[in-house]
Amino acid sequence: MARPGLGLRPGALAKPAGREDPAAAALHLARRRGGGQRRRGGLHGHSCLRPEVRHGGAGGDCLQRGARGGRRHSRSRPGRPGMSNKFLPVFVSNARYGNQKLLPRLLQGGGDPQALLTFCHNHRRIGIGSLLLLCDTEAFQSHLYRSGRALLALGAPADGAWPVALSRATPFFDALAAFDLEGARELAVRAPRARRTDSEYEEDFLYVRFLMDHCLLGQPAPEAHKALDRFEAVLQGSEEPRLEVCQALLAREEKRFQEALQRMVSAQLKRYAHLRERGRLPQETWATEAKVCVEGLALGVLAERVGLRMPDEHPGLPSVARCRQPPAAPPDIWKEED
Repeated sequence: MARPGLGLRPGALAKPAGREDPAAAALHLARRRGGGQRRRGGLHGHSCLRPEVRHGGAGGDCLQRGARGGRRHSRSRPGRPGMSNKFLPVFVSNARYGNQKLLPRLLQGGGDPQALLTFCHNHRRIGIGSLLLLCDTEAFQSHLYRSGRALLALGAPADGAWPVALSRATPFFDALAAFDLEGARELAVRAPRARRTDSEYEEDFLYVRFLMDHCLLGQPAPEAHKALDRFEAVLQGSEEPRLEVCQALLAREEKRFQEALQRMVSAQLKRYAHLRERGRLPQETWATEAKVCVEGLALGVLAERVGLRMPDEHPGLPSVARCRQPPAAPPDIWKEED
């Protein structure tokens, strides 16, 4: 039985007419133009809210700790994801304040798809900020969990008529990274099986659909091979680490998976740095998503389910951010104010 959604026509977020996060739009354009790679899907909500600081400090060296023994490093290395940002507490506070304003509207069914994605993205930002500032792994997992469950409850009707294009449903990766396999699987069951030709690239759709079908829903190997053949054909020879990641998952090749994942995450971090140099990346994004790659962590969860290990340490994939157990909170925790 379908859960209550947002009461909007399908495709309402197909082209969000100037409401898309400028950082996400720029990142997508850079990916399409740079390195022979095409645009990657994914919509990140963004809002300019009051700079209210509710907690101080920006220590943020949690990610400097190695996987062995939780050792601290006294100095931040250039380019390391644990580098602190003095405004990070403000960004986290803004995201929390934004969700306090959005939550009543969403609970009353009055939010639109963009409001839902902004709500989910704010939870991701709060989670990453909590990890960087306080090394609070429980808060990191909790907020990613809330993001995925909010999408499942409000934006994922069982008939597949989502108000959000599949490749823009980034809370799916939040659910996986939080080790909420039940929630991620339910999203996969409800997800659209047809691409929105007017709003998403086919390779973006095929990528997410493969992860859902093969890695979560037990798609037979012949069908999975066919899906990846189509993925490869659509790319027309363009280099695409996401395809290599999917091929490695299907072949169960650990070294190949690790190398492809590292290339994918490194390319993403380089794009963020390039956009920042050009003044096209908001500070909030640079302080959070440019330090922790939630999508990469999600792929690691899928890999470990089939016996493939993650790389020991890699920028953007800190070991402290890798969830190993399902969240203990109830599924409707997203309804509670933080």
